Amino acid sequence: MELPKETVEQLQSLFIAANRPEKEIREDATTKIQKFVKETPNSIITLLVFQNLRNIDAGARALSAITFKNLVKDSWVDGDEVENPIPSQDKEMVKSLLLNFILSAVNNTTQPQLIESLSMIGVSDFPQQWPSILPELIKQMESNNDIGTLSIILRVLHSLLKKYRGQEKNSQSLTELKYILSILPTPYLSLLVKTGAAVDANSQNEQQLVLLLNCISFLLEIFFSMSSVDLPEFFEDNLASFTNEFHRYLKFNTNFQSIIQSSNDEDPSLLKKIQTSICEIINLYTQIYDEEFSTYLQPFVQVVWGLLTQTSKEICNDPFVYASIRFLGTVATSISHKIFESPETLKQICSMIVTPNIELRETDIELYEDNHVEYMRRDIEGSDSDTRRRAAIELVKGLRKYYENQVIQLLSVDINNLLQKYNLNREENWICKDSAIFLVTALAVKSGSDESSEASKLVNVLDFYKSSIEPELSGPTQNSKPILKADCLKFITIFRNQIPAEEYPRILQSVIPCLENPDFIIHTYASTCIDRLLSVKDAGVPRLSSEFISTHLTSLLLPLVGVFSFKDSKQNERAMRTIVRIVLMTQGKVNQQITIQLLQKFVSIISEEAKNPSNHSFNHYCFEVVGTLLKGFSSEPEVTQIIMPLIELVLQTNNAEFSPYCFQLLSILVESCRPEYLDLFRPILPIIFNDMTWARDADYPALVRLLQAFIKKEGASIAPHLSAILGITEKLIMRVTHDHEAFFILETVVETLDIQHLEKYLGGIFSMILTRITKKKTLKVVRCFTIFFSIFMIKYGVVKTAQTVKTIKNSLWEDILIKLWLPTVEDINGLIEKKIISISLTNMICCNEILATPELWVKLIQCQSNVISGKKSQETEHTTSDLYIDQAETNEGYVPSFTQLQFSKKVDVDPFPSISNPKEYFISTFQSFKAQNENLVAPLLSTANIQF
Repeated sequence: MELPKETVEQLQSLFIAANRPEKEIREDATTKIQKFVKETPNSIITLLVFQNLRNIDAGARALSAITFKNLVKDSWVDGDEVENPIPSQDKEMVKSLLLNFILSAVNNTTQPQLIESLSMIGVSDFPQQWPSILPELIKQMESNNDIGTLSIILRVLHSLLKKYRGQEKNSQSLTELKYILSILPTPYLSLLVKTGAAVDANSQNEQQLVLLLNCISFLLEIFFSMSSVDLPEFFEDNLASFTNEFHRYLKFNTNFQSIIQSSNDEDPSLLKKIQTSICEIINLYTQIYDEEFSTYLQPFVQVVWGLLTQTSKEICNDPFVYASIRFLGTVATSISHKIFESPETLKQICSMIVTPNIELRETDIELYEDNHVEYMRRDIEGSDSDTRRRAAIELVKGLRKYYENQVIQLLSVDINNLLQKYNLNREENWICKDSAIFLVTALAVKSGSDESSEASKLVNVLDFYKSSIEPELSGPTQNSKPILKADCLKFITIFRNQIPAEEYPRILQSVIPCLENPDFIIHTYASTCIDRLLSVKDAGVPRLSSEFISTHLTSLLLPLVGVFSFKDSKQNERAMRTIVRIVLMTQGKVNQQITIQLLQKFVSIISEEAKNPSNHSFNHYCFEVVGTLLKGFSSEPEVTQIIMPLIELVLQTNNAEFSPYCFQLLSILVESCRPEYLDLFRPILPIIFNDMTWARDADYPALVRLLQAFIKKEGASIAPHLSAILGITEKLIMRVTHDHEAFFILETVVETLDIQHLEKYLGGIFSMILTRITKKKTLKVVRCFTIFFSIFMIKYGVVKTAQTVKTIKNSLWEDILIKLWLPTVEDINGLIEKKIISISLTNMICCNEILATPELWVKLIQCQSNVISGKKSQETEHTTSDLYIDQAETNEGYVPSFTQLQFSKKVDVDPFPSISNPKEYFISTFQSFKAQNENLVAPLLSTANIQF
């Protein structure tokens, strides 16, 4: 396909401009490129052809390839959110051209972009909608004698097949692989063997050898992908041939530095990359295809073991060390585990593989000093899953499955040796103690458990704590290495359940001073340690009682708050999380003076954060503390004076992240405000009624709660604002995500105001609701209406409700009851809601106007029978659950939506507290009604087959 000259010139000009340093020129060009992509027919083909043209600017070529890739990413797969889906004819044209353009790329810098594009297309289209690509690749693979080109072909094939890694074994994946494995394995094995022979033949030709080993690297990746879902029959039949090839590279020797030497400190050498891939393959086969592979396993264990003990500690070798140790760990739990059964073998594994690989390296110490967040992430958050240490620990866990006693005895000797070496020269040999603590942790935690509740009975945690942890932690800071302090804090955190409750006060005495240590890791680990200790319970009773915490509140909270004064911990969410727990545990036990001091401190922190919010978790916990503290003394003017400046600051600066929180705090203040102080808050009302205040969805729940608080507090004096209130309600009710908020307001209005204040608005209220239900009927909105309708009937009477609805349309009353209300009431859950339903049913059943419609009355009495018969609700009121701060956290970073203050939630209030038992209320009311209308009621009860 040839592009018009003007198109080429236009695109080249735009892409060159899009690479210019001047912001205005660059942004203008980028906008025009996006317009070209969206509005020009066949734009994806034009981009593909353009990037392959000769004699165009290199920067323009690279950017066009990136634009092509992004277009594939955004628009190849059709979907509701795809603005400009690529036409099917364009897709077919791209698929017919792409491979040739990759192989004939004018500039190698565009090849990765094109290969990535092919991979993305393959995820959705290969093989069903792109059956031609695999035969074409096989043809190229078999006929191409140029090793450089062959490497590109194999790279493309790898990018196409890697989608099968991690896929489930289902009908679709098996069908796709059946097709692939029907044509690929034979030429694949032939090429693997042929390339292996070429590697041997070119052992003295460095340049050719590098090219050949690059091909081997891709061939191994392809093998792994084809084996990931299921064991291919061809592979099972030819395992001897494949394993021979794998052994070739595990035993490969050369002096060429380009093959055995890494190009930098972190990336593995070409040979180590190949050996890592082989370890991953044999690990996969040992893990999943154990029976079929067991015959070939022993030699691999020996050669991998040998390589592992000879591999140096450089970072570039970490992927190989991790993969090889992981392989040995898999063998230890497999049917071939007896390979390791001899005492000498186990001893060598422990002393030559496990212990050396859990030792801290210089790079780990540098990480601790230079990047404490990353160190902590690896150390206590589990992101070290591909490190030597983690692999060594997993190997220990694997060995313990069949040889627990032996492994613990062997490693206990290593632990004692390490501690002895440490004690000989604590300054020089402190790393030995770090290793000892790490090994004890690995041995004490049972396999498959990361928590202290599952500790091995063969390791005495308490003895080790008293002999090695407590002295290190309580000793002078200047005589202790920071990493060892951190190790000790982590040890207590992990094994908190194994340490007796009587030790807890002494532990706190040792841990609290660590909060004052300027080292980020130490004071952060100390915060987490205290948080976990506070969470430990025996038979549901906390080991550290709220009374104990209240007594030591100052000594606990002041150091925790002091953590925020350190430069790197101004937003330390772990310390703040611990403060939340302490404030919750001591709720109601802290006097007003201390509460005011704490509020001042945390309001100050939030006010500073408001200038540039950047840590959502920290800010959320901070507001939780303020909200919880506020609840106890929210009616006190001194407390209001502390909170109001923060609220005013947030509202004035239109702080989007903090405004939902501040509206919740304001709600707490208004809800508990004494009448004489209500004037302090009335200036807020015009802000609530301003349309701009309702510009962000995230503010809606808090604003609704605040509006409800004002309605309840103001009573009849809120009536002049009813028009504005109903305007807000109308806006909310038309939003599917917020329609329930509208009913919260309406229910509060009905519960609070007498009928005369609402009279002129009633028709409009019901019309608004029914319009919404007519336009978009959802189960949620019908349930909300059912509750509201019930409250309305209870408050204003059945007759008044019927009259109001009939003014809209005469038949509407029965239509609502029969088509909406009755079909929904039995599905309502929640004790208060079911009580409202039952009371409203009682009032209708005992209404003469309803009795005049026998069919409707029978339906209502049958419904009431079901409601009061004790039919179990799917919900239980106020069920006890763990605090959310004890649960796994998923919200890392800013979440642009409403975030509920969990411990300052609005309390559900029974709108009809005078009726304590709805069943008794029905029986007494109905008996009286029945006595007055015996002749009418008795036959209807008989028809309904109900006895009361």
